[in-house]
Amino acid sequence: MKLIVSNNTIGAGPFVELPVEDILYFEFDRKSKMITLHSLAEQFYMPGTLIFWQNGLLESGYEFVMLDRNNAVNLSKLRYVDQVSNRGYFEDDISPKSKHCTISIANIAIVKQRVATMSNMLVN
Repeated sequence: MKLIVSNNTIGAGPFVELPVEDILYFEFDRKSKMITLHSLAEQFYMPGTLIFWQNGLLESGYEFVMLDRNNAVNLSKLRYVDQVSNRGYFEDDISPKSKHCTISIANIAIVKQRVATMSNMLVN
């Protein structure tokens, strides 16, 4: 499945077809009032709410879980969770420029539980 998205917040320029499999996480941006979708290398934008897109993607068979109040994370893409900073990373080799999402303290438990079923994720 692909989503039709923009590479900017005002929709200027051509729209892009973004495969859902490429999305690491998405978050609501209060300033632009748009959903920001994060792939490993780029950001994209689309209108709507977190709940609307999370529910729609869940019903379409994708596992996006709200791990903080303003983001929904593709758990199958998560590779490392740092419990000290409450951040999830999507790469095996973490650097200061690595893509990351925030995880609430309450939701660290969800991630830990999920680790038991995923061999590609590490919790520290």
